[in-house]
Amino acid sequence: MAAEVFSLNNVFIGLLLCLSACFHTAGSAQQRDKFGCWGALCCGLSLCNQHTVVLYVLCIAPWVLGGLRTHKELSLPIVGRLGTCFLVGFLPYLYLPLSSFLNRARWSWGDQSSLGGLLKHLLRIEYGTFSLVERFWVQGDAVLCVLAGLGLSSLCCELDRRLGRGGVWRAVGWIFTAGFIASQAHRHSRLLDQSENFVVDRFARNILNSIPNGSIVLTRGDLPGNSLRYLHYCEGLRGDLSLVEQEMMTYDWYVSKLGRHLPGVRFPGRLWDPVLSDQTFNLQRFLSENAGREVFACIGLPEGDRSWERGFSLWPWGVCEKLVPSGTPFYPAEWVRLTRNMYNWTEPYNSFQPGSWEEVANEEMWQSRMKTAFFLFDLAEKQSGSAEVQVQLYQLSYTVYQELVGREGEVEGERHPANWHKNLALASERLLRAGGGGVDSERLLSSSQLHFSLYLQREPGDPQAEAIRQAVHQLARERERLQQQ
Repeated sequence: MAAEVFSLNNVFIGLLLCLSACFHTAGSAQQRDKFGCWGALCCGLSLCNQHTVVLYVLCIAPWVLGGLRTHKELSLPIVGRLGTCFLVGFLPYLYLPLSSFLNRARWSWGDQSSLGGLLKHLLRIEYGTFSLVERFWVQGDAVLCVLAGLGLSSLCCELDRRLGRGGVWRAVGWIFTAGFIASQAHRHSRLLDQSENFVVDRFARNILNSIPNGSIVLTRGDLPGNSLRYLHYCEGLRGDLSLVEQEMMTYDWYVSKLGRHLPGVRFPGRLWDPVLSDQTFNLQRFLSENAGREVFACIGLPEGDRSWERGFSLWPWGVCEKLVPSGTPFYPAEWVRLTRNMYNWTEPYNSFQPGSWEEVANEEMWQSRMKTAFFLFDLAEKQSGSAEVQVQLYQLSYTVYQELVGREGEVEGERHPANWHKNLALASERLLRAGGGGVDSERLLSSSQLHFSLYLQREPGDPQAEAIRQAVHQLARERERLQQQ
């Protein structure tokens, strides 16, 4: 959806600029009337797609009216035609109140069955009018391209005026333009060719296929939310699941409009609000009402509502977490078996452009491999009862980390996240202090020293770098003493 919005916005910007040029060069009143009406229609349609285009409409509309006035063609009938064409461009918006009234869409944004709800959606009040304008930076580049073309044309005209041979300069201008476009296409075509890019698709499919039958999936964020919903609603993947958007539950229209399309999901109020109590619910109440179904959070839960901690725990499940009732017995070895090799993910680490959705998806998939090991380590750190249980948890954590780092074959290059080294070093050190759990002490010392050092090579700017260096020296001294015994 995001790709379609951006691309279509660029198309409309191009159309507006093209129609503006046609209006400017029109040779008769009839042509100016025609291009003016087409431009007004395009303005309305473009505003239906994305409201940031209003920055162009506010400039083009007065300019067109001024041009008509200059040619003494501005009159009430032509203003009426322009206004009518502009309003016709808004006709797609009629779908919104109609769809909201019928309430058959399994996914939509807002309640447009009232005038206030429609205006709220038109003005994008719920996520901030113009808060996304910086994402549409390409529309500024479109104007820059037009100005560059005008500059080149002016240069050719000036050369013709001074040196003559206008046909030669025009030919040079066209050759330069064609060459520049061809060079840009050659330089960037491979980067911009996304025809074989299925990274986000595989990310979402792996997550959906890993969830047990009949579960509720609480999505959070653009990446899991949009990708999972697309496969679930548009391609019909995993129809047995119920996808519930965490942020959307905080809006007063979500439960009333979309709740009916989530059979088996019980909402104990009209919206999710952990502060207000009037006809609202918090996460603990939601989970208690749906206690008969397994619930997974993808990715994470909001910091503003910690009520779930009173009756539930978070257990790692790949990219997601499973919300488990407190008191449920936890069998570490069995959980390691369940979550090991959960996904079929073969993308190399650090193989995508930083900041891209592909890079985010790849990072999530890679980090998901060590979440169980980190969870076991954290449990061991909090263990205040049986020392035997603590050793078992440290040993399992160490084993999983050792398997991950060894399998991904580091000591050469950056084949996995740098923090894996740090975590393996910590797990080795803690297991050593806890008695070793049957693992050779020198091996644990060597592992901790090696992976702390490898981590510092990858992350020399870590705020704890000095403490880690001291730990490496201490481990080296302990290893020397052990070898001398």
